[in-house]
Amino acid sequence: MRSAANLAEFGIIAPNRAHNIGLLTKLIEDEDFEELPAVARHALRYLVEQLREVKTKLFRIHRDLMAVVKRSDACQRLMTIPGVGVVTATALVSSMREPSDFKSGRHFAAWLVWSMWLRG
Repeated sequence: MRSAANLAEFGIIAPNRAHNIGLLTKLIEDEDFEELPAVARHALRYLVEQLREVKTKLFRIHRDLMAVVKRSDACQRLMTIPGVGVVTATALVSSMREPSDFKSGRHFAAWLVWSMWLRG
């Protein structure tokens, strides 16, 4: 995250994980935190606003994808595979042809690799 890098310039460092952005956000908004110059605090508030907007949008996307999963038996079955979550299952189901079009799992895997390669 860019805000984390900006704060590192002032010696404020948090571990590189998305959930730690909340810690940095609190420091940016804390007027009593004197290690952060006022000018930097002012500029970083715009980044905090952007992070909150992205978080809200990601929540909405996840909510919408979960609604798709609830209506799709194929998505629900795919999500029983370890490592396959909401995003992978919905992406696969939405882009896949009819399963009966494939002679075997190997043919499906080849199609999947080929289609991913074409999309770049």
